[in-house]
Amino acid sequence: MTALLGLATRLKTARFYVVTDSRPRTDDLSSFVTAAVAGGADIVQLSDPTLRTKAELAALGVLRSAAQPGQAIVAVSADADLAAEFGADMLVLPDDGSSASAARRRVHQWALIGRSCHTHGDVDAVLPVARGDAP
Repeated sequence: MTALLGLATRLKTARFYVVTDSRPRTDDLSSFVTAAVAGGADIVQLSDPTLRTKAELAALGVLRSAAQPGQAIVAVSADADLAAEFGADMLVLPDDGSSASAARRRVHQWALIGRSCHTHGDVDAVLPVARGDAP
């Protein structure tokens, strides 16, 4: 888990979000994330469905090391168990109706939970949940 400024504060000030795979063709994940953070990325998310858990944990470790000097938030895609094992700053749930409350029970108490949204309707659907107004 990244420290210094709180995660909620860093999320509120975030302006640039980078999503990457493990960059197997170029084998430059560390330098890519380092450059992205140096260029202003506030959140870096690994999204690589080709990786198995051990390889994904290793790639997330690379992300954390590269993101830490800039205090960038490190996000895990979709897998609450992986996010918990890694101690992720943020878990991004897919737009498939995955339960945010179930994910919350798996991750650490300070972890941020987001939802992948692709339309205005997706955003409208998750706002009540984010505010705690949903049934």
